[in-house]
Amino acid sequence: MKDLDLLVESFLMKKKKIIFNACVNNFPPDCHYDDFMDRSVMGAYKYCNSGVFMGKTVDLIPYFEYLNSIKDNIPNPMRDDQLIVRYALEQFKDDVGYDYECDLFQAYGFTFLVPVDKENQIYRAQ
Repeated sequence: MKDLDLLVESFLMKKKKIIFNACVNNFPPDCHYDDFMDRSVMGAYKYCNSGVFMGKTVDLIPYFEYLNSIKDNIPNPMRDDQLIVRYALEQFKDDVGYDYECDLFQAYGFTFLVPVDKENQIYRAQ
């Protein structure tokens, strides 16, 4: 089996239309829009990393169109894309999930957030 075939097979086994990478840090720090998810089964990698995802184009287009339609109506002082993605998850909870077992992606882990500017809620990973 080729590497790409293995990747596609791993994606299909997740039984979700869209899978986002999972990371260790809850970012933005006080985001709880996706708290309906059962993180007790997820291990260390249990928060959304919206920069890496996988899905069929036919499924990604409506999801990202929805994100675009709501982005200006959600309080987002950090202007962070992960907050918007996590906000939309409940609406799409049957179709969207996280790669919390790191079968598809691997995020760096076990970092911590250092406040750069607390007043403006700017952090960096260290």
